[in-house]
Amino acid sequence: MSDHKLDFDAVNASLCSGIAPLLFSYNKTMKRLKRKCWATGSLIVLLIAALVMRAFGRAITVMSDTRLNGMTIVIDAGHGGKDPGARSQAIDEDEINLKTAKKLQRLLEGAGAEVIMIREEDVDLAPADAKNVKREDLKKRVEIMNQPQVTLFISIHCNISLDKRVHGAEVYYQQGNENSHQLAAAVLERLRPVTQSKFQPKTGNIYILKQTTTLGILAEIGFLSNSQDLAALQKDEHLDEIAYAIFQGIDDFVKILE
Repeated sequence: MSDHKLDFDAVNASLCSGIAPLLFSYNKTMKRLKRKCWATGSLIVLLIAALVMRAFGRAITVMSDTRLNGMTIVIDAGHGGKDPGARSQAIDEDEINLKTAKKLQRLLEGAGAEVIMIREEDVDLAPADAKNVKREDLKKRVEIMNQPQVTLFISIHCNISLDKRVHGAEVYYQQGNENSHQLAAAVLERLRPVTQSKFQPKTGNIYILKQTTTLGILAEIGFLSNSQDLAALQKDEHLDEIAYAIFQGIDDFVKILE
């Protein structure tokens, strides 16, 4: 056993002299980290706020606009029930039409319009004992559209073609009705960048457009026969953009009439 005594006071002083700088350095580092954390936290909050504003900005804008107050708009989600419409790769047109119609409904109601939905689920409007379901269904739709309080109607459909290269939205208007032509042009102008459409407003042998006296149009929002259109039409975000484009087109048309 050694007879040397340990000088605790000297050791303690030595340790303190070594630890003090370390503690000072640690405190400085922690302060810097705290400042960075606060800065990072603030940045995260700002980013989240920006994303929220981006997500809800459209809705806020729509709800603050009352331009469509007093208007009654019929939204016709094409087909439904026994008539699924066009089909491609097990995807039925009527489902896409209805999803888009409901999105448009929310936008229009947010802007002050009263909306009449032709259908809100997977049904047709033909009587149960109808021999010609499609014809009876269309007659009932026309009857709703021609109600005296209706300002205008929008019929939403998807297209199909033997040429799989054809893509983009088409909008049909009532022949001889200049207001219908202007409405179709306004809606298609908004749909072009969303669907990469190169079409112009057109007329056609379409029962609803020929039998209605109320102002209206029929929008074909894409081709189920085109692979790119088909993929896009299955995405909820794309249908949001289509509904918003149609809404903007209606709003643009109303501005023209003012």
